Amino acid sequence: MNNTQNATEGAAIMATKAAQTAAVSLATIASYQALVVGLLLDLIVNTTVAYLLFLEHPKEWTVSARLTRHSEGSGWRQRVAIAIRSALLDNIDPNGVHRG
Repeated sequence: MNNTQNATEGAAIMATKAAQTAAVSLATIASYQALVVGLLLDLIVNTTVAYLLFLEHPKEWTVSARLTRHSEGSGWRQRVAIAIRSALLDNIDPNGVHRG
């Protein structure tokens, strides 16, 4: 191998590493943006839709936490929480904390 070939291979490796770093950075940024949007939607649903379903102000930050609390309780709120949990959330995430 000559020095020119080594330099070319070295440059190609450096370019590949730079592209991988940029791709990881973009994926990380997109992931954090999705996380923030998801959390904001959860907060909005918890303070509007869940408020109307359970007729109480939220004591938790997320709908899943509220469903868990009501699932472990009693009365009509427990029945509503279990119905929501089994109809919607268990199909999407069977191992989630919303199983109560």
